[in-house]
Amino acid sequence: MALEEIIKEIQKKKELDLADLSRKFQEDQQRLRLDADRRIKKMTEDYEKRLADERSMLERKETSEADLDARTYVRRKYSELMENGLSKALFYFEDLQKWKNYPEILHEMVAMVKKKLGSGCTVKVSSSDLQKLSEYKGVSIEASDEIGKGGIRAISKDGSMEMDLTVDAIKMDIREKLSVMILEKIEEK
Repeated sequence: MALEEIIKEIQKKKELDLADLSRKFQEDQQRLRLDADRRIKKMTEDYEKRLADERSMLERKETSEADLDARTYVRRKYSELMENGLSKALFYFEDLQKWKNYPEILHEMVAMVKKKLGSGCTVKVSSSDLQKLSEYKGVSIEASDEIGKGGIRAISKDGSMEMDLTVDAIKMDIREKLSVMILEKIEEK
């Protein structure tokens, strides 16, 4: 083999090796591009999913907070309306002692107490109401500074039972009953 042939053979091998290296490099480059594209696509999808999840979570949080705020506002308004209505309803009891039929109301209270607690019970009234009940028989009637706005408080003869029919106790009872009625009506709607 001549030197020229050897050089050509080396050149040919060199060209083949370069072509093979170039082909392998292009294949590796293509494979890296595909892998990078796949990773970028996956990262983009993951990022978009995470954004959607966070957006959804934020929307649920905002909706929940808005719902809670709305419920709180509605309850506060119901409470204000209920308190206003109760105040108006109970306002009329403030002047119970000035009602012209108040003495009759007192006598009916004492009769009811006597029936429930029995004869010999003690009925406490305000000093100003004492004269309106002085003639009542079968019960002991006493003046008490604890009863300022009218009504009576009674204790059975043996002290085991008590009835509070003072204006304050009646107002509290009416307030509770009206509150329950109003809340039941509100819940029906």
